[in-house]
Amino acid sequence: MTKSIEQRIFDIYETLSPSERQLADVLLEHQQNMASYTALELSAMANVSNATAARLVRKLGYKSVNDARRQVRTAQHWGSPLERLEETPDPNTAAASMTQMTHSDAANLKMTDENLNAADLARAVGILHSSRRVWVWGVRHGFGLAHLAKHYLSFALSDVQVIPSGSGLSDDFAAFRPGDALLVFAFRRRPTSLAALLAEARKIGLQIIMVADTSAARNTRDVDVVLRCWCNSPAVFTSLTAGVTVINYLSWALLEAVGQKGIERLQAMEHMLMVTDDIGSAKAPRSPKKGNGAARNGNPGERK
Repeated sequence: MTKSIEQRIFDIYETLSPSERQLADVLLEHQQNMASYTALELSAMANVSNATAARLVRKLGYKSVNDARRQVRTAQHWGSPLERLEETPDPNTAAASMTQMTHSDAANLKMTDENLNAADLARAVGILHSSRRVWVWGVRHGFGLAHLAKHYLSFALSDVQVIPSGSGLSDDFAAFRPGDALLVFAFRRRPTSLAALLAEARKIGLQIIMVADTSAARNTRDVDVVLRCWCNSPAVFTSLTAGVTVINYLSWALLEAVGQKGIERLQAMEHMLMVTDDIGSAKAPRSPKKGNGAARNGNPGERK
């Protein structure tokens, strides 16, 4: 099976000119419904010339934009690991190595850093800082990221909740209040109900931050800030390394924004940690008991 348009773009993205990247970004964002746009519409959305579009599609290995649209239209599993398995000739001989993974994730981090807007990052931190309560929701692949984000954001904030808390979406959504913030991790192959659920959160009065891959488009209508991550991987699954780095940054920047209150919260947490948990920290050696002849005689080789 030939490579998907997403994989073709990832393979050459760093070599593209600025205008070619503009169009590549549009193709990535609209790949799921790309077949519904004409070549002229896609070029207009990216604000590039027809010549740029023709040049990019040749670099991607297509004869024309319409050729790329046809491939997307006939794809059976958009974003599915099954599609990536079909792209790999022999799983036994073409398995990703650790070096491939490291280089791929390094490229993801580089592209994410270069394409994230500093103003968007600052706005996301501001929303988290000013909220009454932060709700964290991980859709499908984002489930693990949501729990990681809750863990680190809780260093600075006292009220961070993961959705679902255990009783289901309806109960958690019913607990939303104006002034809350929703941090949602929604990577490729998002559920069709996501847009409607985000619209409901908006009606209640929540500010919404979405951390997503480059394909997020129609689900961002009711979102205040979108932080897009590059998720290319030589393996069959989406890489979430850039998503973890975004969590690291947001948590660090939030702690800086909270200031003294954040320090006091960390001090209280550390105190309770030492009171309630044995965390295996290094301890000073105990003084030898009185009456220990070996210790009195200074012979370390005989100490117990």
